[in-house]
Amino acid sequence: PPPRLLCDAERLLRAGRELGRLEKLRASGAALVPVAAAAARADACRATLVEKSLSCLAAALHLGAKAEKPIHIGPALDVLHGLADAGCADEVQRWVRSDWVAPTLGPKLRTAAEAPEAVAAPLTGVCAAARAYLASDGAALLSHPDLATRQPALHLLASSFWAEVVDFITQELPQVFGAGIPDAFQRNYLLLARLQAEVEGRLHGAEQLQAFREAPHTAALAKRWSLPIYYQLRAKHITEALDSALPPPPEPIAAADDAAAPAAAA
Repeated sequence: PPPRLLCDAERLLRAGRELGRLEKLRASGAALVPVAAAAARADACRATLVEKSLSCLAAALHLGAKAEKPIHIGPALDVLHGLADAGCADEVQRWVRSDWVAPTLGPKLRTAAEAPEAVAAPLTGVCAAARAYLASDGAALLSHPDLATRQPALHLLASSFWAEVVDFITQELPQVFGAGIPDAFQRNYLLLARLQAEVEGRLHGAEQLQAFREAPHTAALAKRWSLPIYYQLRAKHITEALDSALPPPPEPIAAADDAAAPAAAA
């Protein structure tokens, strides 16, 4: 990485840590008049830190570059840690998705969904595009173990990549959740289940896995599947196939004896 980028990232990391300490002191002494009077200045410092940190992060990620370049992992991690320490996790997670992941991943998902071969099975290409992104340098940063093991943790893979994929599928391909055609429903369900398993395989530790499974988009995806209807259709199909394969029931013995009695008497 360029020396200037390294220097800026380290400086912002230290500033974020100090601002985090000041925020804790400010929270504990909020009732004091001097602390309350300095609130506007503290908010201004926080806004400045966020602005400069995101600008440095954009440089580390080569945002706006005409050609794709390897990202600078070290400086990017320093900036992310500084923002997390300063209590700016929400801001950085929104920015990572809207300014970095969405402009890169979104067009790839749309291209896959609009491909000619996607007419019959639109979810296949979308999952393949998402899987390809998982193998990129960007996904390696989103799932970096340092982001999960440090406190406060940043769950960027769930809040950016996974959120983008789930929103695209639920908004642009809502038909994949319909259970009217059980075979198609099963195929789509397994495709997304395998993709989710691959995402979970890139997480580090039980805490990050739990945060991913409890994330709003993971829960929203699980609610979209019409599993009760699918099970009803499958059970009906199996029952009908079983009934057609079985021989007709034998004639009741009592009825046969009653029919034969008059003939014997005659």
